[in-house]
Amino acid sequence: MQIKVEFTGSFGLLKVFECHEYEGKQKIGCKIININPLKEKGIINRISDIRKAEKYLNTEEGMKFYTEAQHINI
Repeated sequence: MQIKVEFTGSFGLLKVFECHEYEGKQKIGCKIININPLKEKGIINRISDIRKAEKYLNTEEGMKFYTEAQHINI
């Protein structure tokens, strides 16, 4: 599985990534996650750090984080 950050958004103080899950070229899922935990871990500094986030989310530790991250309904 590969995770790609497709969109970013801000809603007041809440900043989110819309992440799409791919198996090969086929999209298999989608999750909207809060970016604050990634900032707290020092993975990213701001919402525009999409490449850094994707690099982390596609590691073993990042996959575990992504799996445990709560989906945000907007």
